[in-house]
Amino acid sequence: MASVRRYSPQLLSKLKLKYEASEFSAQFVNGYWRTSKLSLRQQGDLRKACLVHKVDPSVLGIPALPPKKVLRAKPPKGHKADRTKPDRMAKIQAALDNMPNTIAQWKAAKQAEKAKAKPLLPF
Repeated sequence: MASVRRYSPQLLSKLKLKYEASEFSAQFVNGYWRTSKLSLRQQGDLRKACLVHKVDPSVLGIPALPPKKVLRAKPPKGHKADRTKPDRMAKIQAALDNMPNTIAQWKAAKQAEKAKAKPLLPF
């Protein structure tokens, strides 16, 4: 459960000021980077204080929040055996489909080897 947020008088006094858009981001001036007037944490606190006190942040000059990025949905990695299973099964199926030709080649090679080992002369 969220607790009630109490804001300091310093922060609440900032609700009465008007800001320019340049005060909320770093500026490159005369070859140097100038930090923003309010840090991102202070900007967030100021935005929250505006919501609590029902003040529109855009009236004060506070820029709108950038849209949230959509996270890329990555498929789970899983185990390597599970990832490579379709390829292995396809390879096995192709070997089974080609099995009659493989057996015929093996038998022919075996007969040729047997014939080669047989002597030419009968004695």
